[in-house]
Amino acid sequence: MPQWLQSLDSQYLEGIWQQARKAHDTVIIRAGSGTVWPRGEVSRVVAIGLEAAGENIGVLAAGFRGDYTSRAAIERLESRAALATSALVLRERNQQASRHQAREKAVLQADSAGTILVDEVGLIVGLSRGAREMLPEGQYDSRLPGGESGQTPPMKFAELFHAWEQPRVETWLLRSGGQHD
Repeated sequence: MPQWLQSLDSQYLEGIWQQARKAHDTVIIRAGSGTVWPRGEVSRVVAIGLEAAGENIGVLAAGFRGDYTSRAAIERLESRAALATSALVLRERNQQASRHQAREKAVLQADSAGTILVDEVGLIVGLSRGAREMLPEGQYDSRLPGGESGQTPPMKFAELFHAWEQPRVETWLLRSGGQHD
């Protein structure tokens, strides 16, 4: 491992990361007096604070050899920082969605009442244990959430009703706030 990377935990470099977070801009620090990383490998450290929705989410840092760091290289690093920010935000949103789905699933599994969750277009997206027990065993399994679905399309809530009742159910869903085709 390069020596300058070993010094990333140093107080001095932590100060650079803090500077980049607070500046909301690119910070370039040149090796020399007062720096603690070995001068042999890296002569400059470029640190860019990563921010999303007004919140600091990290710092992208790069070490450069030689005394000259081109503006183009820094602009490329800034582009990568923007991509890193997007990736971190997307990862956090995915993790939040997974946590939400896990909580929702746990609540539904514990619920003995007949609860059916329907999305904005009328598709069934969740069933409580009680709702599953009320449905005829095996009849809808491949089309319900958590079932053995292959190429079978998801089931619409209205399909749980007789054909002659389905228009009324769809109208009720529309009035309840869903948008149905």
